[in-house]
Formats: sequence, structure tokens, C-alpha cells
Amino acid sequence: MADKAMTEKDLAVTTVLGVEPLTVETRPAGLAADPTPTEAVFIRNNLGPPAADGPWTVELTGTVSEARLSLEDVFGSLPRHDITMVLQCAGNGRSRLPEPVPGVQWERGAMACVEWSGVLLADLVAAYGGPAEDFAYVTVLGGDAPADDPSRVERSIPAHAALADGLLADRMNGGPLPTIHGGPIRFVMPGYYAVNSVKWVRRLAFTHRESDADIQQRRYRLVPPGGDPGPQHRPVWEMGPVSHILEVHPGTDAVTVEGVAFSGGDPIEAVEVTTDGETWQEAELEPAQSRFAWRRFRANLPAGTGWAAARCRTDRGVQPRHTTPNRDGYAIDGWQELSVRLEV
Repeated sequence: MADKAMTEKDLAVTTVLGVEPLTVETRPAGLAADPTPTEAVFIRNNLGPPAADGPWTVELTGTVSEARLSLEDVFGSLPRHDITMVLQCAGNGRSRLPEPVPGVQWERGAMACVEWSGVLLADLVAAYGGPAEDFAYVTVLGGDAPADDPSRVERSIPAHAALADGLLADRMNGGPLPTIHGGPIRFVMPGYYAVNSVKWVRRLAFTHRESDADIQQRRYRLVPPGGDPGPQHRPVWEMGPVSHILEVHPGTDAVTVEGVAFSGGDPIEAVEVTTDGETWQEAELEPAQSRFAWRRFRANLPAGTGWAAARCRTDRGVQPRHTTPNRDGYAIDGWQELSVRLEV
């Protein structure tokens, strides 16, 4: 299933939440370095890695020249690009919601800041003549299940966004892309929730409509509580502004909190911290590594502080106080839900 058995080092920075399929959450200690070490990156697979059945190929359709591509066709001659970005499961923080919802009960470790290397989707598409028509979506099929299986992992992303930022990756954090994280080829969509960064890519298609797979039509939609899932609801695509306090360092005169803040590609302009939910102080921000990476922050709070929350701001808005309620517990971004008790 995985490239290798999990080692004691892996288990020191992760927590196994499930086995079939393997589901692993990163502990705060695993998020202390940038990029997040590969052995510490969370694992969430809807089905699991496909069995090896000969040379890997990727079908390209909807372009002027359609083709079945080998890995050499994809990565052999086109310019390579690196991107450091936040990879976050849409359900990260689900366990912190006031009303329980089904799904993996992530704390706050279903996120990572990862360096990917590969070929821009736009460059590959241009090499085959560009889109044949004015298509609305890029639809990416993973190798988890057969192409006609309703449970297959196949996600549709707005074509303009995919062509602007999408990357086909074969390397992760400077090394070969591990099978468990999508090797030999993963479509990476910066600024979007991780479900849109499809693993084990088997097909890239330009389409007029979204995929009819369950994972696109019924799952990963922002369905109101008690509502019926379906394409009438907004897909889980771009991430909004969110911040997480990850570490607490008590001292004689002050308590120092440290964390990360990020958004779906909008620069983080400021992070503020509160100890009462009403008054806010600005945190110290480290420089941004890239447009899609997180920014680390630090703030000193009065000694004896027992509770704290952080919120971040971009030029498009401020992180909300509460997560918009939805049936499946996606897009948890409320600073109230993500607040922390400080054991000092």
C-alpha cells in the first residue's frame, strides 16, 4: 500500500487514524519545519493506490492533438517548475466543530506546506495545440478505480484556474513522489483543497461539464445541515483565509504562541491574536515563501493566559468568527472553532 512501512520516526510526528485506506494526521511537532518533511505529511486517500500494471500512461483529451502520454512524454522535455504550497484536507479541524458531523475527525493536522516539482499543465497542453474548444473545466481522473466506476476519484476544476496554476508533479520535497502521495504523477492545484490535487493521474480532459463521479457531484459540496447533496451546492474548491495556533511556549512574564496562516493564493496581510474574543493584538509575521505557502506568526500574550484565538486578513477579507455550517464539516475556518486552551 505505502512505499514502506511507517517507522518509529514517522510515528513520532504523526497519528494513524485509519488503516483501510491509510489515514494519517500530522502532530504539531511535524509541522515545525518548512517544507513539512515528507514523512510527516498527512495521508488521506479515498480509495488507495492502484496496483502497478505496466508502464504508466496518461490520456490527454479535449486538446487540438489528443494523445496517450508516457511519463517521459510529460516530464522528459518540458520546462520544470517548483512550487511551495499549502496542502490541506477539506475536513481539517472537523473534530473542533460544536456539533459532531461524520467523516474523519481531524484535529488540525490534515495540512502541510509542501514543495512540488514538475511540469505546468499549461505547458503540457500548449505542446498539444491547446484546448480544442472554449471548455469550462479541466477534469482529472485518478487511478484509484476504473474510469466507469461511480466511486472513482475524478475532480473538475475551472479551466482558467487549472491553466493558470496547475502543476503535474513527479517530485515532492526534493525527492521522488512517493506512491502514497500520488506517485508516479499527481495533479497539484495550488490554493485549492487537497481533494482537487488528484493522485495517480490517468486522464486529463477538457470538458464542458463537471465530472459525473460521486466525488464531484455529491461529495465535497457545501451542503447545508440536513440538506440533500448534489450539484446545486457549491463545490469545495478554493480555500479561504485561515490561521492555526500550533505551539504554546509559557514563560515567566509572557506566553508565546506560534502558528501558521494561509489562504487560497491571496497574500496574508496580517494576523491578529485575541485572549478574550473582543480585543486583538497584531502578531509578528514571517516573510512569505511563495504566493501559495503559509506564513508563520508569533505573538506574546500575558502570563497566565488560558485561551487564545488567531485570525488572519487578506485584501479580500478577514477570517470569520464561525465556520459556515455544512452537513459534512468542510472548510473549517472559524477562529472561534480553531481557538486553543493554553495549558500554562
